[in-house]
Amino acid sequence: MSQMNAQIDRLERSIRSLSTEKDSLFDQLQMRQAEVESSQSLLEVLQSQNTELVSKLMARLPQRDRKILYARFFEERDSDEVCEQFDVDRDYLRVLLHRAILKFGELYRQSDNCA
Repeated sequence: MSQMNAQIDRLERSIRSLSTEKDSLFDQLQMRQAEVESSQSLLEVLQSQNTELVSKLMARLPQRDRKILYARFFEERDSDEVCEQFDVDRDYLRVLLHRAILKFGELYRQSDNCA
């Protein structure tokens, strides 16, 4: 009988220990979930801010640069389509894209958002 009581006591201690461990793990999981949700919210804010900044900077570019960048990167059209639209060959499109990207970069560096 004494041996059975000792086994019951060990089982009860194990159950309490497991319950405490489960509660601790659950608390950690909730904290992680809160961190993830907070990170997602921050990411959404940053993406929104970046979208606004890109829109503002794009609006400041010359129309041709804006249209080329938009077609190539936002609409994700291939080079051949963009070449056809702007009636240029692939080599000259690369030059135009390079120059437009340089102008965009310069506008970005001039903006207050650049650290």
